[in-house]
Amino acid sequence: MKMKPTHKDFYMEIRKSPGRFLSILFIVALGVAFFSGIRASEPDMRLTGDTYFDESNLMDIKALSTYGVTQDDVDAISKIDGVEHAEGAYSADFMQIVDKKQKVLHVISLQDELNQVKLSDGQMPQKAGECLADQDAGYKVGDTIKLRSGTSDEVTDTLTTDTLKVVGLCSSPMYISYGRGSATIGTGTISAFVMVPEETFDMDVYTEVYVQVKGAKNEVAFTDGYDKKVQQVLDSIQDITDERAEIRKNELVSEAQEKIDEAREELEQGRADAASELADAAAKIADAEEQLTSGKAQITSGKKQIASAKNTLSKKERELEQAQNQYNAGLAQLQEGEAQYEAGLAQYEAAKPEAEAKIQSGREGLAALQQMIQADQQTLTEIQQRIEVVNSALSAFDQIPEDQLTDEQKAQKEQYERQLTELKGNEAGMQQKISIEQQKYDESKAELDAAQKQLDDTAATLAQTKSELDAAKASLNGVPQQLASGKARFSPDGLKFESRRRSWKREQQKSRKMKRKLQRQKLSMPMVKRRLPRRLQKANRKLRTQRQRFRISKNQPGMSMTVIL
Repeated sequence: MKMKPTHKDFYMEIRKSPGRFLSILFIVALGVAFFSGIRASEPDMRLTGDTYFDESNLMDIKALSTYGVTQDDVDAISKIDGVEHAEGAYSADFMQIVDKKQKVLHVISLQDELNQVKLSDGQMPQKAGECLADQDAGYKVGDTIKLRSGTSDEVTDTLTTDTLKVVGLCSSPMYISYGRGSATIGTGTISAFVMVPEETFDMDVYTEVYVQVKGAKNEVAFTDGYDKKVQQVLDSIQDITDERAEIRKNELVSEAQEKIDEAREELEQGRADAASELADAAAKIADAEEQLTSGKAQITSGKKQIASAKNTLSKKERELEQAQNQYNAGLAQLQEGEAQYEAGLAQYEAAKPEAEAKIQSGREGLAALQQMIQADQQTLTEIQQRIEVVNSALSAFDQIPEDQLTDEQKAQKEQYERQLTELKGNEAGMQQKISIEQQKYDESKAELDAAQKQLDDTAATLAQTKSELDAAKASLNGVPQQLASGKARFSPDGLKFESRRRSWKREQQKSRKMKRKLQRQKLSMPMVKRRLPRRLQKANRKLRTQRQRFRISKNQPGMSMTVIL
């Protein structure tokens, strides 16, 4: 058979350039091999992802609402035909400052059934303030995350705390790529997610609801069969969004009306309080003016009485001066007794500094011992707190049957038991030490108190001696009768004068107080008048704000619900 010209030309080309032919042949073969491998691995990758999603119980649909999702909304979605399970959840975006750089964190509540995370390190959070951190975000167990809202609102408006402690690291089936989503705060890009217990959130309604479609696990993810089954449920959810939105809108309108009523009541109460305060202030001013007029009349009368009493007092003072001169002559007789008293007082003053120095030194020693006792008591308290911590840890192990404990858990339990034995020994030793120190403190204090009492008794004896010497001065022979006669003639008028002078001074003081009180009342009146309008304005603003919110809620065309597949 004769060869065709075309075939003959092919053979000639191959013989002329066999290297180029082989290169093209290998390139085509390698391309076919890559294409075949990719086509063959695509179903395996799809099945692997679907298995991971099923094991993690990943939601099929995520629904969001502009005004939040109530428990009634969750129940309504649960009753839709084709819904296997619906679960409400909380989430919010916050900021963290790390090395003067902003990081946006998406904080999510842990779910009971859906979207189960995989723990890679640490333990699950048990209470508010503990969290699981994104294992790919560089956090470590024990780190503390200080949250900021990134807006004018406080973090505690959404969460019960603004500080979270990382107790574990995890991965989530909701994040299978490197991206973590976008946000409206900070850089606009979410850096990591943080999982917290549901009680960490302080919100009245859920922010979203996760839905699992009945029979969706039997389909392979990313296939037409899976999309069709989920789309049917998704359409049913969208069918009830208008109804649920209207119900939620009516609830918000009702709440707004209640707040308006409260604001109106507060405004009326403010007006009543304003009228009452103004009336009270006017009554106080009138009363003060009346008392001031009465006080002025009493002061004028008192001045006249004092002028008359002064003339009588001058005459009596001259008579008393003569008797006093006679009394001074007898004072010489007391010098001997006073000399003896001064000698005793000098001896007491000489010994007093040394005694007080010893007592002060003892007091300082007592203070140092008291500080030592307090320090030991603080140490004892810390030991007892550590005992409670170890006991709490051991009680957690006691709840697990012995045959279910892992080797690591058994070793940790034995370590806790050794720590408990050592801590209890330290506790007993510290209690004995405190008891000995307290006994020493009580004995030293009793000795110091006795020394102080002896010093005080000596001072009291000297004071008594001084009092007796003073009494002796009044009992000089002949002088008491003359002084008594002069005082008898002087005392009635003198006491009457003093009484009048004291009465006049009291009236002056009372008058000055009333003047100051009246001035304060008059000065406070404009302040009250200025303050009350501000209070009324504040109440009016609050009422207008609530009315505006009411109108916005009432005129809202409807609450939208976004459904995300």
